[in-house]
Parts: sequence; C-alpha cells; structure tokens
Amino acid sequence: MNSMYRYKKKIVLMALLIVIQALFFTSIVTHAQTINGVIDETPWTIWFEDSANPSYTAFFYENDTTVFIGIVTNITETGSNQIQIAFKAAQNDFAILYSDISGYKFKPNTIKPDSSFNYWAETRLGLPTGVVIIQGVTDGKISYEICISKELLGKYGEEFPDKFNLWLMYTPEGSGGWIWSIIDTEGEVNFYPESRSDWWFSFVESDVDDKIPVFHAPEIPYGSILSLFSMLVAYYAISKKNSPFSSNV
Repeated sequence: MNSMYRYKKKIVLMALLIVIQALFFTSIVTHAQTINGVIDETPWTIWFEDSANPSYTAFFYENDTTVFIGIVTNITETGSNQIQIAFKAAQNDFAILYSDISGYKFKPNTIKPDSSFNYWAETRLGLPTGVVIIQGVTDGKISYEICISKELLGKYGEEFPDKFNLWLMYTPEGSGGWIWSIIDTEGEVNFYPESRSDWWFSFVESDVDDKIPVFHAPEIPYGSILSLFSMLVAYYAISKKNSPFSSNV
C-alpha cells in the first residue's frame, strides 16, 4: 500500500514538473524577440531618423543580456545593399559589414608600433562572437536586426542607447567592400553621424608615440669647444709662422 502511494505521488510530481516546464517554455516563446530582420514587434522604440538619401530609421530595445538595434531603410529591392556599423566594446572596438554581395565581414581595432595610424586590423570573415545581424523586409522595405551581447560591450553597453557610440553607414549600391572611411562616394550612401569629425574611430590617435622612449641628447659643452677651437687656431698660426716655407714680409 505504501509503495503504491509513493508511486502515485511520484507520478503526480512528474506531471507537475512537466506542466511547469511547459508553462515556462510557453512564457519564453511568447515574450522572446524573433530575430528575423523584421522590425514589427512591440518592444521596438524609435531611436533616430536620418532623412538623407537613402533614408533610414533606427530603433532599439534591450533586455538583461543583449542590446538590439533595428534599421528600416526606404529601399525596396535587394541585390547590392550594404550596411556597416562600428562601436566600442570591452576588449576591442569593431567595424562590421553586411553586404548582399560579400556577406559578413568585420575588423577589430589594432594599435601597433608599425601601424600607429591604421586603427583597424585586417578584414576577417564572419561576425564577432556575441553579434548577430539579420537582413529582412519590414513593410516592403529592406531592414536589419542587429543584436550585440552586453558581455561583449562591457561598460559601453551600460547606458544604452543614450551613450552608446554607434557609427552607421548604409548604401543600396555597395560592392561588398569597405567604404566606411570615405565621405564622397559615387552613388547613394548615407552616414550616421554625417559629420566626419564625429566619427570617433577615424581620428583616434594612437598613443604609440607617447610610449616610444625619449632619448635626451647630452648638453653640448660650448665653452670647452670654443676654447679648443681657439687653441687649434693658435697652434695652426704658430706652426705656419715657424714653417720653412712661410714668407717673411
């Protein structure tokens, strides 16, 4: 009898556990953001609008682990669309490119003695760990969802989006190459911020020069050199006077 009771109790507990897990899973699915490049869920809030050509609107939201950036352009066709972003992170800064033609590429920052004014390292294929970028279509327009983990951002994600230092470039006429350092390009391209002076990565001066040891030349003993020079002149004059080849006036 006791064994049957314990068996029924075990069955009931297992059933309750299954129900709790099912409810928990349903809650996650209901409240999770679907990452598909479409900016249509309620959590999105307008961040800023850029009316230059091609225009786009930026959206944002965040949860405990991730910041989300949504970009909706005014372009309706795929083929050569290209988006590039740059931001500061805990261990590295990153420039990231997503192109209809070349796919995903990124560059971490680099500070090297032999390339003190080359802020970005060589291009790498793919995306940095902790970053997801998906292209989609929102209301017939090309759009993007960008997800960046807060662990990757560190302190730079603490006051998102107010103090999140984002650089953004979009063009519907990209070739798959990096054009983030160019202002005047052929075709339509829109930068944010528009002013190059606000592109933090373009003008970050390396502190390599400050780390190079400064060797101070020893002070020149001008007085001693002058005295030595005078002695040499006097010795030359006396030698010339006593020379058998010198002429007497």
